[in-house]
Amino acid sequence: MRAYLACLVVLAGCATGAAPAPNPQAGTPVLSMDLLPFEASSAPFTDTTDPAPRTLRIEPAADGASARLLLEMDGIPPRELRATRRDGSVFLSGGMEEGTELIRAGARAGDTWESGGRRVTFEGWERVSLPTVTYDAAKISTRRGPPGVEQVETWWFAPGVGLVRLRSDHGTLFVDELIRSPR
Repeated sequence: MRAYLACLVVLAGCATGAAPAPNPQAGTPVLSMDLLPFEASSAPFTDTTDPAPRTLRIEPAADGASARLLLEMDGIPPRELRATRRDGSVFLSGGMEEGTELIRAGARAGDTWESGGRRVTFEGWERVSLPTVTYDAAKISTRRGPPGVEQVETWWFAPGVGLVRLRSDHGTLFVDELIRSPR
């Protein structure tokens, strides 16, 4: 669970601005690479079950095709994810493996694909209202495991901003949720 939350925080660091995203129905109906900017940045996040502040920091590689995502919390070593752009997709990995194809450029609402042992679905566009800003965000879910204990992660990405919300449902065990905080 904490590793997944770390991924969320890392993705949040990918965010580069606080302005609302353009209306996806007016020109962004499909997934695109601008959902996870690979620019140096940091963004605050809050866990809905733990008030300790978190920061998602993005450290792009010199090649521009990958970035290190770091979820930082006081008193705890940072958790790291690697994001890689390849063949019109963004893959997220917690280690040396290829990872999961989380963003597939050109995918339309309802499209589903298998990657990294997960079933990934672009659920569509959803308005995400946070304390000080509202985003039109792409909602992407991943599923892994057998029925009854299936792990479901739901990611919301705003174009040009990055990760704005992440929910991890660990079957019948627990639910975690990170949301982008106002600066």
